[in-house]
Amino acid sequence: MLADLLMQQGKKAEARDAYAKAARLDGSVYEVWGALLQLDTELNQVDSLLAHSEKALEVFPTQGLFWYSNGTANLFKRKYQQAVDALEESRKLLAATSNSDLKKAIDAQLGDAYNGIGDHPKSDEAYEAVLKVDPINDHVLNNYSYFLSLRKENLPRALQLAQKLVERNPTNATYLDTYAWVLYVSKDYTKAKQYLEKALADPANVSGTIIEHYGDVLYQLGQPDKAAEQWKQAKAKGGGSPDLDKKITTGKL
Repeated sequence: MLADLLMQQGKKAEARDAYAKAARLDGSVYEVWGALLQLDTELNQVDSLLAHSEKALEVFPTQGLFWYSNGTANLFKRKYQQAVDALEESRKLLAATSNSDLKKAIDAQLGDAYNGIGDHPKSDEAYEAVLKVDPINDHVLNNYSYFLSLRKENLPRALQLAQKLVERNPTNATYLDTYAWVLYVSKDYTKAKQYLEKALADPANVSGTIIEHYGDVLYQLGQPDKAAEQWKQAKAKGGGSPDLDKKITTGKL
């Protein structure tokens, strides 16, 4: 009851702690676990979400929502096989649900998790299932197109998805970088440069990866000195690829 009152007052962290205490004292109440996992998710407490979902599943092993929470936490921790197992169980148990948003969320995460374990056919299948019912799902448009480009597979589909993404989000640096990278892999370096420059126009959201990609494009366009400059900036920013040091040392891709 205390947790419920705290929730009404908007005190989510305190409410989460009270629900956790209630669950420790009596783990048999479904609503307590449900509220606890919801708050763990909203508060981005991934370790707690993983631990609490495992405890909840000991008591309620047939609750699809709890499996979904567990899959979400495992995916975030990059425990991809555990994420696949939990999300598949969730999908099976929630097959009859009328909650289409939840079904889309499960498939979107399965796409990510299957990609994580290298099962690309199942990853693609999960992403396509989302796009069939929600063709403008930004998460899937971004991840699916980017993963296809990394694999250098089905590039026309990757271009189509990434183009739709940037049409919907013309100032989002991450999405502009995704489209630019698909263009880069498709060897359209001039157009890739244009979109990376749009991404770089948003300094608050520019990552080391985006700067590194810009360097790669400049290199391909015959500007190795400018490319090396960008690679050094990417190194200073952090978050570049494992090959970044080698590019800086050799001055080559």
